[in-house]
Formats: sequence, C-alpha cells, structure tokens
Amino acid sequence: MQQANITVRNSLALLLLVIVVIWLLQIGSFVFIPLIFAGLFSIALNPILKFYLPYCPWDWMAIAATFLSIIGPLVIIGILFYFQLVDIVENMPSLKESIDQGINSLNDKVSSAIPGFSSPLGDSGMSGLLDAPMDFISTGLSRTTTTIASIGLTIVFTFFFMYYRKALKAFLYQQFDRGARSDVKEVVEEIKTTIQKYLAGLSIVIGILAVCNTLGLLLIGIDYAVFWGVLGALLAIVPYAGTWLGALLPFLYALTTGDYSWQPWAVLGYYVLIQQIEGNFITPNIIGDQVDLNPMVAILSLVSFGLLFGVSGVILALPLMSILRICLENFESTQEWGYLMGSKLKDFRDFSSKDITSSS
Repeated sequence: MQQANITVRNSLALLLLVIVVIWLLQIGSFVFIPLIFAGLFSIALNPILKFYLPYCPWDWMAIAATFLSIIGPLVIIGILFYFQLVDIVENMPSLKESIDQGINSLNDKVSSAIPGFSSPLGDSGMSGLLDAPMDFISTGLSRTTTTIASIGLTIVFTFFFMYYRKALKAFLYQQFDRGARSDVKEVVEEIKTTIQKYLAGLSIVIGILAVCNTLGLLLIGIDYAVFWGVLGALLAIVPYAGTWLGALLPFLYALTTGDYSWQPWAVLGYYVLIQQIEGNFITPNIIGDQVDLNPMVAILSLVSFGLLFGVSGVILALPLMSILRICLENFESTQEWGYLMGSKLKDFRDFSSKDITSSS
C-alpha cells in the first residue's frame, strides 16, 4: 500500500480529543472498557453479519442472527466453566494457601537436594510469591461473575456499532479531505482485516489449548481440571509469561493436593509439551504475526494496560496497540513512530543508519 497522504481537520481532532479525555475522566473504565470491547467485537463479527444480511429483510434481524450464532458455543463453555468458577472464587484463600504450601514444598526439596541452598526470597518471600498473580486472577474472576452490567453494556454497544456501521464509517471518512478518503479507506480495511484475523485466530488457539490442557489434567488426575485448563488457555493471551504462569499454578497446586508424587511433574512436563506445540505450530499457523509489534512494545503495553484496567486491559492491550501502529504508519508525520512499534524495528534501524551514512 502506498504511503497515505492524510490531512486531518485539526480543529475537529482537537475538540474530539478534549471531549474524549474529559469523558474518560468523568465516566471511567466502567463505560470505556465495554465500549472498546464492543468496537472490536463488531469488527470481528462483521463477516458473519455479511453472511446473514442477504437473507434478512432488516438489519436488526441479521445482527440478532449473528449474536445467536456465537451464543450457543459460549453458553456451553460457560456452563462447563461456571460451576468450578464459583467454587474457585469462594475458596480462593484456601487455594492460595495450597499453592503457597506447594512453593514451600518445592523449596524444601531443592534444599535437600542441594546442601546449603536457601531461597533468595526468604521464608516470607516464598509464601507470598504468588500473592500478586492470585489476587489479580481472583479480582478478575470476581468482576467477571458480578459485573453483569458491564457485559450488558458490551452487548448493547456491539449491537449499535453493527446497526449504525454505515453511518459511523461515513462520519469517519468525512473528517478527512476528499483526496485522502481513499487512503483512509485502505487504512480502515487494514485495521479490520488485522483485528478479524487476530481475534478469530486467538479464539481458535484458546479453544485448542483449553481442550488440550483440560484433557491432560483430567488424565493426570488434578482437581479443578476445567478451571486450570481454561485458565492456562486464557493466560496464553499474554505473550511470554502467560503460558508459563498457566503451567506454574497447577504444578504448585498439585504438589500439595496430588495423590501421587509423580503428578506435579507430569503436569509440568505436559504443559511444556503443549507450550512447544502451541508456540511452534499452532499459533504461527493460525494467528501468524497479525499484531506486528516488537516484544518491547508488547510487554510495555501489557503491563501498562494491566495496571490501568486489570484483566480487561491485558486482553485489549495488543489489538489496541496494533491499531495504533497501523494508524501511525499511515500518517506521514508519524510514520517513524509506527515503525518504532513494529516487529521490523531492526530493519528500520539499519535503514536509518544507511541514511545517516549517505547524507554525511
């Protein structure tokens, strides 16, 4: 795609920026998060909507059919997950205690195998090693089960985004000069394609991992197999650390609750195997490099969004940063910032070095 030459109406852009900032400060994440989720969902569901539109006389019927197409699988998954979810939330303190015991048990075994070994975190540090992750998970799960209003807002916003999709797109194009609208359309299509492929691929990967993790834990004989399996799959959303955290939690839990001494090591070995298959075959072939962010930007965005918005922020971080990267790359004045965020940062550095050398 040729470099877009886009001129934004600065006064309107500044006005919108001020309104958005004030709105976020006043209303906060309770509305902000569902609104973003709704925007992403409306983009992801657009191909299904297009399938139903020729068969429905009204748009709202096609949108309803689109919702029904995804409600069925979600209801089945929700029923399987709900019962263990309630039990886990109610018993989270005892679950943390079991994992703490697992950490201490592992520390004792290492100390007996290596004379003179002592944990660098100390006794109190070992017992509180996973307090932050478990609190993070507990808070996220509690909000998921109690904040029905937030889920309802997401559904309502998604419906309206899909219902007014043509008007919203026309409004967006009208904010740019006529000569630049074709370039803007290309940018919008690139964003749509990226989000659709990423979310669809991510859903498939999570589904595969959830089934594989749950079946493996059931065969090994670990309690809460569905919870640990689905949790490990969901944590795979977080690159680098998510998969290993998803394996570490059931491993430590099995150290104190397993009936046989081989079970925790079987859990660890199984997760390592699944992680290798997922990292080398499943994710590259299904998702590829849709978000196109370099590791530094990915980790920074995950940490920042996680601190600001919790579990929802971690889920939204990569797609939102990918959208930002695409937009920056297609504005001439911000193109370098887009390249700085991208996975081809090394090539951009080499290109800049050649420019400096040639100019001198």
